[in-house]
Amino acid sequence: MKHLQLVFILISFLFYHSSIAQHNDTINCYKKVNKKTKMLQKSTYTKAVKKIGNTFEQYNYTLQFKELSSILNNKTITKHFKHTNSNANIKIREASFKTCNGSFITVYYKQKNNKWYPLECLISL
Repeated sequence: MKHLQLVFILISFLFYHSSIAQHNDTINCYKKVNKKTKMLQKSTYTKAVKKIGNTFEQYNYTLQFKELSSILNNKTITKHFKHTNSNANIKIREASFKTCNGSFITVYYKQKNNKWYPLECLISL
């Protein structure tokens, strides 16, 4: 009977230790994602690729002003496009960067003077 109790205690300890390690991994991943997101919000696309690496998905769109709400929130649209003609064609790049534990950050960029500037970041954990 004592052996059975000892086995139960060891198994319980291993599950507890594993749970703590997984929790710590999740916290470390969150910190990395947060740090990368802050960097991506300030970096052109070219600088982001140099710092983080290539994207695993990337799409370029040409949208009219009225279509922006399908991918960007209203605050972003107001901040970056308030003086834009409603019939203007706007170039948008959507780029997704892998982070950790299957997480990724998707950044929407607008093109200006042949550079891609960040508009908005979305995090998928």
